[in-house]
Amino acid sequence: MSITNYAELETAIADFLNRDDLAAVIPTFVKLAEADMNRRLRHWRMESRSTALLDTRYTALPQNFIDAVRLQITGPDGVQRLELITNSELMDKRQATDVAATPRFYLIQDSAIEVYPAPDQDYDLEMTYIASLPQLQTNSTNWLITYHPDCYLYLSLIHISEPTRLD
Repeated sequence: MSITNYAELETAIADFLNRDDLAAVIPTFVKLAEADMNRRLRHWRMESRSTALLDTRYTALPQNFIDAVRLQITGPDGVQRLELITNSELMDKRQATDVAATPRFYLIQDSAIEVYPAPDQDYDLEMTYIASLPQLQTNSTNWLITYHPDCYLYLSLIHISEPTRLD
């Protein structure tokens, strides 16, 4: 049995289940498997790049953002890597001085990147980050099902096998 896309995955899951009454909920279990993999899996194929204009204290994260790998800005002084700090450290720095300058630190919160100090001019922000898996229900295929279809099959079946889900 070959599993190279979403339709073949659904067929494989149905074959393993051998239960017609669960066919309608197979897509839900595939989504649960993808959510589980997005929480646990970190692979170089999940790395993505995005650029944004950094002109305020807060900049929206890409919609598929899971975790930062590297954030850097480009300005008149060249490329500068931003350092991740905690919310407590950021509040301490803002309390000590809150003057706009070249950002040096960042924090992820509320679906945004908060930088310190606030930008004194426009900067180009380059983000390298862990992106969520492209969902099979809208893409039909992705790198994980191409190289490791067993992950999808196994985790979908694991979620189906949880007793509370079959009642």
